[in-house]
Amino acid sequence: MRRNGKMWEMTYRGTERIRLDIFVHENLKTMSRAQIQNLIKDKYIQVNNAEKKPNYLLKHADIITGVIPEPSGEVRLASWEHPLEIIHQDKHVIVINKQSGLVVHPGAGNIGNTLVNALLHYFPEIYYVGNPLRPGIVHRLDKETTGLMVIARNQDSYLRLAEQFASRKVQKKYYAIVWGIPQKLSEVITTAIGRDKRDRTKISMHTRKPRTAYTKYTLVESTTYFSLLDVEIKTGRTHQIRVHLALLHHPVVGDETYAGCNWTRIKSAALRESIKRMNLFCLQAYYLGFFHPHNGSWMDFSLPLKDEFRQLISFS
Repeated sequence: MRRNGKMWEMTYRGTERIRLDIFVHENLKTMSRAQIQNLIKDKYIQVNNAEKKPNYLLKHADIITGVIPEPSGEVRLASWEHPLEIIHQDKHVIVINKQSGLVVHPGAGNIGNTLVNALLHYFPEIYYVGNPLRPGIVHRLDKETTGLMVIARNQDSYLRLAEQFASRKVQKKYYAIVWGIPQKLSEVITTAIGRDKRDRTKISMHTRKPRTAYTKYTLVESTTYFSLLDVEIKTGRTHQIRVHLALLHHPVVGDETYAGCNWTRIKSAALRESIKRMNLFCLQAYYLGFFHPHNGSWMDFSLPLKDEFRQLISFS
């Protein structure tokens, strides 16, 4: 077995025969099934200390051992000394208030200045937790979105938190300042969304692979130009809140991708320029609740509305 990475072990306790690749994929939840199949073929995963094929049918008490391989030299993750606002930390989880403008994990064009790189500076033990290219990360916020995130500090916590997100046990709420005033005080939006057919950088309802999405908003406050919404989501689709609110013609203020040209709504040129100089993206993950992965106790965290958001509301 190849050993350039962190070892893990699990035992199959079922009675029905199940494919090796399917079982590992369902339990690790860190990589795609195709990636798992490649790891098996590349001898990173074995059964009872013997090499098997991805379609090997597990039997009761089979012991599966494997390695989460280190990223290749070209993409090896480095630590980055960057300030983080840590709300809570213990041996199992870290909760942070992510600042706007910080990308969560490395990707094309940015492999060094991300939240993951900053976390590795303060918590180097997460290097082998979860997906090799986004260690410790069980959920994400868009680059410009600010607010609460939970990060796993060990593999067991990662798997338990990932299960909670997958089964929708985690509670997530956001503040959003949007253009205009919604007709309804509260509304549930369930429009299925996915990658746009024509523009792969965008998410929309015009997609070949629609995925269910659930967004509920409640109007908190409204002014001449803007409304403050309390938004709760049950699903965590990419750009979900931004797309759903834009479909209602009340896009998030500062969202250049889905908001379009809305500044002309403000008749005062001085006020318009003053607000534009604030350069705000008005989406804040202000509440996060989940079961602690080690002791099962309910934990929740909340943040007050950002001062800059409150200032924007006061302008109008």
